[in-house]
Amino acid sequence: MHHLFLRGLCFIFVVCALSACATRELPCEGTDNIEVVCSFDNPEDFAIIPDSDFLVVSEYGFKHANLPSPLSMLNMKTREKHILFPSDAHPQTATSKEVGWGDPDCDLPTAESFSPHGLHLTRRDGNRLQLLVVNHAGKNAVEFFEILLDEEIPRALWRGCVNIDKSVVPNSVKWLPQGGFLVTHMGGDLSKIDGVITSAQGLLGMDTGYVLRWDSENGIRRQPGGDGPMPNGIEVSPDGREWGAC
Repeated sequence: MHHLFLRGLCFIFVVCALSACATRELPCEGTDNIEVVCSFDNPEDFAIIPDSDFLVVSEYGFKHANLPSPLSMLNMKTREKHILFPSDAHPQTATSKEVGWGDPDCDLPTAESFSPHGLHLTRRDGNRLQLLVVNHAGKNAVEFFEILLDEEIPRALWRGCVNIDKSVVPNSVKWLPQGGFLVTHMGGDLSKIDGVITSAQGLLGMDTGYVLRWDSENGIRRQPGGDGPMPNGIEVSPDGREWGAC
């Protein structure tokens, strides 16, 4: 009984702590050793674009209940911010969809149905730069972009996507060398109270989430051995034979 009482107190404390973290605003201040770039709203994930001075930044609309937000870039030399998607300079059209980049029945996101979360930038066959972007605003999907370096500032061309069931809260994604990707489901949307409670259960060691796998032949399904407490980040070995989520 004493053990259950302490466990209950711990659970309440974790829920309150997570609720506070979900709404806390931090000052945008640097130190003598740390430079802070203040032009990004709730940056969630990053990816360095090779052969360039740019860093991709996902500005996740989490604190606004998954409202639309942009996929951006930071010029690491000038500290300037640029918008990759949606971009007025490079309007996207459905005709940019390409076979092999996602599911045929997945549609181009609009500015109102886009809120980027996890990212993974890698090279496909033919040395083409592919950026996977977890999206859950008006739609729940992993978006496929090709990063093009044919201009002074890199641009992103939407190539396709994979829809994910609305019950899933996708987070981190990794491309598999043999084709397809793995994506984590933590088990709770922290912008909602039930998601905060589920996440607190994960901190107590309960299996709240799992890993999903997608490829063009089998579609999307749960990955065996992927269940766990709040699986967030995920990594894949260079040959794609081993992976781990935590």
